[in-house]
Amino acid sequence: MDEYDTALHKEGWSVRFLRPQEHDESLSRLVSSLDDVLGCNVGVNSYWTPPNSQGFAAHYDDVDVFMLQLEGRKVWSLYPPPLATDVLARFSSADYDPKATDGSSDFLKGPPAHTVVLEAGDTLYLPRGWVHQGHTKSGALLTPPKGAAAGSKVRPTHSLHVTVSAYQLLTHVDLIHAVLRDRLERLAAKNVELRHTLPRVALPVRAGEPSPGTAWWWDSLGSTSNPKMMGPFNAVAAVTGAGTAAAATRGDDDKLPSARKRARPVAAAAAPASATAVGSTRSEVLLALRQSLISDVRRWVAQLNDDVQRLEGPIDRGADIVARDIVFKRQPPLPPPAPSTQTSHNNSTLPVDAATATWIRVQSPFHCRASSKTLMDHSGKGCSCTTVA
Repeated sequence: MDEYDTALHKEGWSVRFLRPQEHDESLSRLVSSLDDVLGCNVGVNSYWTPPNSQGFAAHYDDVDVFMLQLEGRKVWSLYPPPLATDVLARFSSADYDPKATDGSSDFLKGPPAHTVVLEAGDTLYLPRGWVHQGHTKSGALLTPPKGAAAGSKVRPTHSLHVTVSAYQLLTHVDLIHAVLRDRLERLAAKNVELRHTLPRVALPVRAGEPSPGTAWWWDSLGSTSNPKMMGPFNAVAAVTGAGTAAAATRGDDDKLPSARKRARPVAAAAAPASATAVGSTRSEVLLALRQSLISDVRRWVAQLNDDVQRLEGPIDRGADIVARDIVFKRQPPLPPPAPSTQTSHNNSTLPVDAATATWIRVQSPFHCRASSKTLMDHSGKGCSCTTVA
């Protein structure tokens, strides 16, 4: 272990301990309590970083986090979500590179919105989408402890903290996903048409070709039907002629004004393309296939919308799916803790959970609420108070 410890310090490696609550009863009880209080599945990881080091590059997470500093200190630089789409992000970001030339990390060149020093016993809350990076280096920000000589520097120290995460993929979007997925599966169970394999069609024979080609559904629908969007895959759309077929009908709803989105008519169902496509050009065959597929999608989406608008049952079933997932992922219940006692300042005896007392010792030194004395530990030295006073 000493060899590992020396290497970690010398090379600046950080250590991440996944799910420590599976090995520590006090953390396990904390997770169970937070599951109840927050109404979600709570996760825990712990991180140890040696002095003069940084574990992760700047990034944001897809969870709300509470950082509990247990030992040492860590300096955190915090930045608000870089883009509007990053606010309350549903998925974690890639690492931000301050040397990037594409402008994606330019915000790192300016000062952070907040710089926070976490000492043992401190807690930091970060919403989803907030960019953060932490280090254990010394600097002017770290003020010397009380009683130190003027001008003295703070020695860099290691850091050990626990990150408690909450509310991963538990948004309105996720409830709507559950509602629509469940309703669509119920529609598919009752309508064999929805279970048909996506089509392919034969293309007309070209002069000099021995046999007709084949067009798959993706040749007329999606990114392959737009050569500009596909970039290096232009040849696929060029061979099938899909780019020409779709040019007249393609539109990007995200770029349309809201009024135009509402006013857009739903096209009538087009006849499916012929399997032989005799007498048709390739562009005409692909365009017919595209119109048929778009019509099918719109028809079933309209049915889903009508069901959700008229009925409350689909919404209740979607809510059950989300809630069931939370219940299934909860950790197993723990047995009741063995009670113990601690003496308060007025010499009365107070019941204290032994696991909670252990958890408090891990976070020491901390401040006694009654006397404001700083305790070096919670073993009776200096003060015998409890934190339940």
